[in-house]
Amino acid sequence: MSNKKYLITEVSEITGFSLRTIRYYVSSGIIEPPEGRGRGGFYNDRHIDKLRQIKGMQENGMRLKDIITLDRSSEVPNAETTRQVWFKYEIIPGLEIHVRKDIEESERQKIFDVVKLSKTILKGNQDV
Repeated sequence: MSNKKYLITEVSEITGFSLRTIRYYVSSGIIEPPEGRGRGGFYNDRHIDKLRQIKGMQENGMRLKDIITLDRSSEVPNAETTRQVWFKYEIIPGLEIHVRKDIEESERQKIFDVVKLSKTILKGNQDV
């Protein structure tokens, strides 16, 4: 990808978005602000790509609110805040369930019962 620099007017011409819309997307955090400040600010290919992506989603019927939600949900969360420990229980080869370690003991017992019952049923012994 090139490191070409674009003025906001060029971005508008390339993407079909108005200057006002581009500024709104920047102020709302939908796209990153331009590099530099004021009239010296410039946009790059990342901005163009992002705006084209937004345009495509809108042309496919997505509302801006949904585009923003989708975009924010795809951001990589901080690994420290999302670290979890999971247990894996194999029912039969190719079929397993994953259970968070931090569930309550009473719920854990229910899961053990489900695993045991599932193994029994799937192995053909349905006398449960």
